[in-house]
Amino acid sequence: MRRLRPLLLFLLAALLAALLAACGGAAPGGPRPTGSGAPLEKIRIGVIPIPDSALVYLARDRGYFAAEGLSAEPVTVQGGGPAIDRMKGGALEFGLVNYVTAFLYQRREPGRLKLVADAYHAAPGAFQLFVAPGSPIRSPRDLRRSGGAKKSVAVATLRSVGTLSAETVLAAAGVSADDVAFKEIPLPDMPAALAAHAVDVAWMTEPFITAYRRQGGRSLGDAMANVPAGWPIAGWATTASYAAAHPRAVAGFQRAMAHAQLDARDRNLVTGVLGTYTKIPREVLPTITLGSFPAALEPEGLRSVVDTMVRFGYLPAPVRAEDMIVRPAWESGKGNP
Repeated sequence: MRRLRPLLLFLLAALLAALLAACGGAAPGGPRPTGSGAPLEKIRIGVIPIPDSALVYLARDRGYFAAEGLSAEPVTVQGGGPAIDRMKGGALEFGLVNYVTAFLYQRREPGRLKLVADAYHAAPGAFQLFVAPGSPIRSPRDLRRSGGAKKSVAVATLRSVGTLSAETVLAAAGVSADDVAFKEIPLPDMPAALAAHAVDVAWMTEPFITAYRRQGGRSLGDAMANVPAGWPIAGWATTASYAAAHPRAVAGFQRAMAHAQLDARDRNLVTGVLGTYTKIPREVLPTITLGSFPAALEPEGLRSVVDTMVRFGYLPAPVRAEDMIVRPAWESGKGNP
């Protein structure tokens, strides 16, 4: 079955492209015409300056949102929790939410958050644990507490994909989460926090991995080494109330992102747009490690996140990822139109 998976994914992408074209969309290689000229509906989208957000900028710049009657405004947020809070308060219509945060929220307030598109999956090297140059910490085993103060580990948000994946690495090294102190630090501030010895270890993603390695930072290893390959990291969400009141906007968002997901097969398009909203030098972009941008939001992969959360005590029992997904209109007969 593992050998068939790449072929199945290729066939799925080809089928999606055909379906989008049949629904009136242009080929995903370029912008689509904007149509009637009616005023565009503004949508504010919570993003983080990391690769997970790339396709929002790609869809905006290549005209996919405008073709759906939408004017997309990316709004920077620190993480999934702040994105959910701002969506609930009406300050955002959509937001990037890591799946750990999404499922914790589903446990607390069932039915209020909806997943509308997949965003980003892990790949080897795309998420790593770093220490400062000269740090005495040589491996995760060195984080085991043996008297004195706990070693500190920086993550973008607490009780999120960063803390959970770090805990899987610690557990494999025989270290308990109780041996360390997790600290919440924005991703762009982690290199400075390491340099100032404010934290001992930092959970990083691109473009910060490449930038910090150029400063002499040292990796303790892949933060996703102990979760299933291609682990789902984050998706695009909205509130249930917005989805119910604005089905056209949700469907338009999904179609625009589907076009961008097909475009993302061209790495140069992704790194090109990544250079417009991150501070990493353009000459470094070809060398960064990227995860994958899935063509469809599938419950099967999300269940592996839920299972890991249950195993590490984030959830007392599984939540049903299927109940959170708003199915695209082109998947007729599979849920929400």
